[in-house]
Amino acid sequence: MIKPEIYRKILPDIKFDFNDVVYAFELHPLSIEIKQNFLLKIKESGAPKINEIREKLMVSSKRKLLGCDVYSSLCSFNASTPFHRDQEAVLILNTEGSICYNLYYEEHTQNTILEKGDAIYIPSMLGHSAIPISPRISLSYECEE
Repeated sequence: MIKPEIYRKILPDIKFDFNDVVYAFELHPLSIEIKQNFLLKIKESGAPKINEIREKLMVSSKRKLLGCDVYSSLCSFNASTPFHRDQEAVLILNTEGSICYNLYYEEHTQNTILEKGDAIYIPSMLGHSAIPISPRISLSYECEE
């Protein structure tokens, strides 16, 4: 079984904040979904800053990264992403605030808090959920296992 990896301060000087989320929305206004608890998910964003971050993250993580979704939770302590299993592996970079990722194994649960600049690699089909500790922004990249 492929295991998750946590990258502490993989991009410590990351600059992608709520103004960048608004800018990405302005570029692609029809590609946004508004979900519970003010979660914004921007699909297929061609925002130059997102692509620039992807390039840096590929070098730092040594992983090939594909499409990106942007998640923005404006309030804390609400389950922004309930339990689910992704069909593809993902590398999630936290760019603003703090968030707790819960990883569910058959025999136990692992809780990991990501701060600004931290990332987590989650293999395909590993159950997980995310709960913001503060308003947060995360970039979720599909990646090869």
